[in-house]
Amino acid sequence: MNYCELKLNDVANGPGVRVSLFVSGCTHRCKGCFNEISWDFNAGEPFTCYTENKILEALKPDYVTGLTLLGGEPFEYVNQQGLLPLLKEVKKRYPGKDIWCFTGYLFDKDILGDMLGKYPDYRIICLDCLTYAGNLSTLKSVMDNPNFRFVKEDITNREAVYKLFEEEKPDMVVNFAAESHVDRSIENPEVFLNTNILGTAVLMDACRKYGIKRYHQVSTDEVYGDLPLDRPDLFFTEETPIHTSSPYSSSKAGADLLVLAYHRTYGLRVSISRCSNNYGPYHFPEKLIPL
Repeated sequence: MNYCELKLNDVANGPGVRVSLFVSGCTHRCKGCFNEISWDFNAGEPFTCYTENKILEALKPDYVTGLTLLGGEPFEYVNQQGLLPLLKEVKKRYPGKDIWCFTGYLFDKDILGDMLGKYPDYRIICLDCLTYAGNLSTLKSVMDNPNFRFVKEDITNREAVYKLFEEEKPDMVVNFAAESHVDRSIENPEVFLNTNILGTAVLMDACRKYGIKRYHQVSTDEVYGDLPLDRPDLFFTEETPIHTSSPYSSSKAGADLLVLAYHRTYGLRVSISRCSNNYGPYHFPEKLIPL
């Protein structure tokens, strides 16, 4: 793996002062890219042990918030091989510092489609009730793949979920399903409680019943509450206490606690991710512009 640039005190690519690594190589070649020189996988210089140690040393000061990966495309396969050992060491040494990654990949089109291409023996089932924000056309690129199945159903429907698990016998479940708009949660909290908490319980009960190997809960950083606008020095970490501020964030926090309880009580293998907002062409407009 090569890299084009390394900024040891960067304030332009994420919150706070950061160490930013611009990797080389990108096959997206997006129109209007601000860093076309990084498209070339041979641009810049080789990423070596010296480079890795330089990054780890630069992350040591308390005022450094975290590491940012951009470029170039960090998720290109050759770059993944070079970056994964670095990221593991960063989390080991500095568990309180965050890692940001700027990528041109889209989950529905690229990650999901790429998985079906790279792993032809995998079977992926998408369960979605297609609410007002759902759009089946986002799955157009994989709908004809024989190893992909779309099922229109609600995760709160225990009978339907169990039936699907009996038919497909999955070994891993990733729960992206959620009511997620804060303003709507204020108008009608019950819908959020049903989907985000009861729906999560149904999925985990199905995991227990059918021996699922791993359950992953996609949560939100909003479970931590909010930060004052006049305190840019503050930021959330994985150790930040839960401090919800809306029915939506409360429902997600409740689901997270339920996931942890299922791990402790039943031994279900679980993990939780709490990302900030991600914007892309497949999003319902209200996620960026209030409707």
